[in-house]
Amino acid sequence: MSNVFFLSIKKQKPKGIIRTSARHNTREMYRYTNPPVSIDSSKSHLNVILRGAATAQEVNAYANQLMKNAGITKIRSNAVRCIEVLFSLPFNTQLSVVEYFSACVVWAGQYFSGEENILSAIIHMDETNPHCHVLLLPIKNNQLKGSEMFGKLGDLFAMHKSFAKEVTSKYQLTTTLDRATLAEKRDLATRVRGLLKKRNDVVLTSPVWELVKIDIERNPTRYVAALGEGYFYDVPLQDTRRVYPQAF
Repeated sequence: MSNVFFLSIKKQKPKGIIRTSARHNTREMYRYTNPPVSIDSSKSHLNVILRGAATAQEVNAYANQLMKNAGITKIRSNAVRCIEVLFSLPFNTQLSVVEYFSACVVWAGQYFSGEENILSAIIHMDETNPHCHVLLLPIKNNQLKGSEMFGKLGDLFAMHKSFAKEVTSKYQLTTTLDRATLAEKRDLATRVRGLLKKRNDVVLTSPVWELVKIDIERNPTRYVAALGEGYFYDVPLQDTRRVYPQAF
């Protein structure tokens, strides 16, 4: 199970979203409030900043400086102000997470807008799966081109292939569980059900819970990804793209 990865990208549009996202990623948002149950604050000291500042204010200031340098003075209300890319590994990975996610960050910068436009890259070790959030300012030709960089549904395959060629193939990673043993799948399904119970998830009391349990047994991978990166599903589907399990 240590050779499975996940990749998500998300548009960030609301005014102030860069600061808000950075506050979540730096954990400043939870300095005076309780974090969501998905975050184990006793492990937050294990998080690693790969790029950018340690505070949301400084991350936001860097974004403003980049826009000023590009001559961007006005932003449309519906403009994509930021692209967030999330890379995730399974909970039992044997890889060096710093080495792997560093390679992911370099790829993201090159693929989307240039490494100089990476506002922040932070590894989280305090949730179910080790994962890395990368915030990018989508500047191209001195303009915000977030929607263009995000692309259309047809562009997802090209992104998938690029990431596989440049990063995951070098770490013998895959997005398929076809080679996993039944015991490994059962173990993963057990962990998923245990986490749902720990969170007292509403699905446990839903009329469809029995159907969900069957689906967890058949394909636990997507539940691991969702539970590890659950807040990504708080945005509309068209604003979030996930590379689902698929063999290269």
